[in-house]
Amino acid sequence: MITLFFNLLVTIIHAYLDAEKIKKNEYIDHFWRSVVYFFVCFSAVVSIDLLSEQFDLYPFVGLLMIVYVRFVVFDLMLNYFRNLPLNYTSIKTGSTIDKFFMKNNFNPFILKVIGLILLLAMYVISFFTKYY
Repeated sequence: MITLFFNLLVTIIHAYLDAEKIKKNEYIDHFWRSVVYFFVCFSAVVSIDLLSEQFDLYPFVGLLMIVYVRFVVFDLMLNYFRNLPLNYTSIKTGSTIDKFFMKNNFNPFILKVIGLILLLAMYVISFFTKYY
């Protein structure tokens, strides 16, 4: 639970900072910003795993949660901070993932809903299995 809220907080802050850069037409280095994001979030997962008695697969589930939180929440919050529709995808983008979706004429909003459902399912499963 702590990991999930920490990941949400870091993701929302990251989306806000990127929205501010976009508003100022500043360059965003997606690779390094993502590396820092995953390092910070996974450090929290490892710390919680070491400091508490979690189940054996907790780091793996934590890593999946990081990926799903990033995938589901980041673009939604980025659009929110830019006052755009939540399912908006830019035509001109530097994001490799956005380019992939545009090339294949696919709206990622459906995957985000599926991702949200999987994220919640993983959280519920991890909550009920951590004591066994």
